Amino acid sequence: MNFPGKLLTLIFILLATLNSYSQNQETLEKAEAGDPMAQFKIGLMYYKGNEVDKNYGKAAIWLEKSGSQGNAEAQNKLGFMYLLGRGLEKNLELAAFWYRKAAEQGNTTAQIKLGFMYIHGNGVKKDLYKASHWIEKAFKSGDIQAENIWNQYELWKYKEK
Repeated sequence: MNFPGKLLTLIFILLATLNSYSQNQETLEKAEAGDPMAQFKIGLMYYKGNEVDKNYGKAAIWLEKSGSQGNAEAQNKLGFMYLLGRGLEKNLELAAFWYRKAAEQGNTTAQIKLGFMYIHGNGVKKDLYKASHWIEKAFKSGDIQAENIWNQYELWKYKEK
């Protein structure tokens, strides 16, 4: 690549970086002002290490702010973090709490995770009727994984009438 080509590439990268910084700064300002979607985005940035150093603790703080305001994706991610102890102390009861919040809003991933928790009695009392309830909701939303779980565990036997 010749010098003008390298210079143009460098300028393009610099402009893209400045634009990304500007967008991230705007998202951070919105998050600090209480916007739940912006809080979720900042939480994910820390969780994944996108454009910031990966930090599960900071991710948890922002995701909890967002989840507490009803963001189902943040609630689902918090359930996962508590389930694995990623950035938070492992706590299956809190995992179930956050998964339930997300599941009640129709988050199929949370419905499946909560259903599994009821199947195995992890963080909740084992209850195949409740497992059936949550897996069926995900299954009826068209989730193939939920359909497989529904059949594998024969959850139709526990369907609420």
